[in-house]
Amino acid sequence: MLIGTYRKSQTYYWDNPNKSVGNGPDNPKEHKQYMKKFGKGWYYYQKDISYVQNSHGFREKELDEVDWSNSIVVLGCSMVWGCGNAIEDTIPYILQETLGIPTVNLGVSGAGLDLSTYNSLFLHNHYPRPKAIVHIWSGMARYMEFKPDNGHRFIVPSHQDYCISHDWESKNKLLVELERTVWKDKVPRYEGSFFKSTSEKLNIDQLERFDNSRDQYHPGYMSNQSAAKTIAQNLLKQGVKK
Repeated sequence: MLIGTYRKSQTYYWDNPNKSVGNGPDNPKEHKQYMKKFGKGWYYYQKDISYVQNSHGFREKELDEVDWSNSIVVLGCSMVWGCGNAIEDTIPYILQETLGIPTVNLGVSGAGLDLSTYNSLFLHNHYPRPKAIVHIWSGMARYMEFKPDNGHRFIVPSHQDYCISHDWESKNKLLVELERTVWKDKVPRYEGSFFKSTSEKLNIDQLERFDNSRDQYHPGYMSNQSAAKTIAQNLLKQGVKK
């Protein structure tokens, strides 16, 4: 099963000022503080953002509606999911607009490298091969604990944590090597990360962060535009086309 999130299909609105909206720390109470701090010229001052998820919890159409073989698949954490950003300002959406190729957002808030690797391997074994695969890897020390089989095809985390007492970095590096081996010479791939340590340890691109999203915690729209441009240029060099 592909792992998304335990939340059911729904749209998240700001109905509780003390509760995070969607998959992250984006909430109206803090937004009002940021409005005062940054003023009316701030991009997110009155930016309309809602979080619509499918029945698996991805910020994407239903998976049985995806034309996998003609799409680019993007995996990662909340930076791919797009917390604090409108859907049109997320990396997968911008990449789709840039290349003119359908792009599937398989970002999961809080995802570790293990979860993204699992979803990539499940995609390899159970779905048509996509045009390309993009990994925006998260922090190397992150790991996930999963529920038993919940009936979904993609994995759903029931708990997430950040472990510093075990050597999860080495484990995650091995999982990435496994994932690379499985997909080698089958489809174009791109790997990058906003985390400096991850980019160094995996020897991949470090994506530049120019701004913050509405919640001031995730990359903003300019950072996502830059990341999508870098990804698009790399995929074009590998021969990806409509």
